[in-house]
Amino acid sequence: AFNYISDVSDEQKELINSIYNAYTYSINKDLSKEIELRKDLWINSALDIASLQEAYEKKNLPKALNIFEKYLDIKDLFTNFDANKMASLKNITNLWKDIFSSNIENCTLKNLIKDINVRLAQLQDINILRKFEYPQSPDDESYFDEIYKYIDRITYSCAKKIVLDLFSPSSKHMTIHKAKGKEFDNVLVNLEPFSRGEEKTIVPSNVFIRPQIIGDNCYNEYTRIAYVGCSRAKNKLYIHLKGNEYTEEMIKTTLNNYYSDDLEKQNFFDFIYC
Repeated sequence: AFNYISDVSDEQKELINSIYNAYTYSINKDLSKEIELRKDLWINSALDIASLQEAYEKKNLPKALNIFEKYLDIKDLFTNFDANKMASLKNITNLWKDIFSSNIENCTLKNLIKDINVRLAQLQDINILRKFEYPQSPDDESYFDEIYKYIDRITYSCAKKIVLDLFSPSSKHMTIHKAKGKEFDNVLVNLEPFSRGEEKTIVPSNVFIRPQIIGDNCYNEYTRIAYVGCSRAKNKLYIHLKGNEYTEEMIKTTLNNYYSDDLEKQNFFDFIYC
């Protein structure tokens, strides 16, 4: 379901899919809603680290200090400013630079959080209010094996994809189930089949050539899902599926036969090979 994601390895894509399924089916929660609420420890930490990284890339020290203020006792840092406070501020900025000037994208989120907490503990003359939270072992009360057995293995880069892009409230990507009832000007639908059970035998192009929506088998369900996805577009619909010239000819013949009594609606589509 997440093969369209760029800059993520196949292994990490599989983990994203497993995390999504774990939230949806194992603990019956909406991952997008959980990211919006920020109650899960890994989500909150990933979002704060990503905000610190964005601040670093934009050289926005006030924004970084605003985030650090949640973790460090620095609210009085700029009152009666003196040499000691100047030194503390320099230590914080050096910590900030040291973290994000290195290559952290391929670190696991778990290890990155652990490393940042070690660095925070090494700051001198600054009290720590809290750590970047993450359950470090199955013995922790907040460790849910159904979820963390996958999250423990995701990279920081992958975690950012999850919390800032794929499942964030402002995401341009969504599952077909989540898109149900909504409309958009332009829509791209990826009609790759699911990889569970007999669904491996589904050929996406058959949705257009021999659509069957009545029934309870996987093909009927897949056709209904495809219909929901393809009917979300108001202006332009782009459909990604595997095929060749034969597939193109079969789909073209089927659609034109459907509109055989209305020549103006024939050939309203086009095929692009990539």
